[in-house]
Amino acid sequence: MARNLELAVVDFSSNDRASTAKSIRLACLEYGFFYLVNHGIGQEILGKVFEESKKFFSLPPSEKMKLELNQGHRGYTPPFAEKLDPSLLSKGWLEPGSADLSEHHSRRPDVAWTRDPDIV
Repeated sequence: MARNLELAVVDFSSNDRASTAKSIRLACLEYGFFYLVNHGIGQEILGKVFEESKKFFSLPPSEKMKLELNQGHRGYTPPFAEKLDPSLLSKGWLEPGSADLSEHHSRRPDVAWTRDPDIV
């Protein structure tokens, strides 16, 4: 039996940041991704991002793996390389207010950029 699935849509036009954050959280928990609308990013820029993404993901795995990072994630991760821990949900890891996000300092390595001028 075929099912109709809905895509989670998050609207960035609201000034109510708490409500927007809640929408993002719920979309991530229920769907794992969401469609963002009214974000203010122009179609020309979005088109370029998709174009560059297609170029990168059409590369052979050996080329993509040149950008792999093992600490943090600011690089390429091949399919099935990550394992999510479902116990984090039961520990309240994703509950609102479970982390103080008022100030954030990244401890991850810098972003890995390709040196191929045809990619980025």
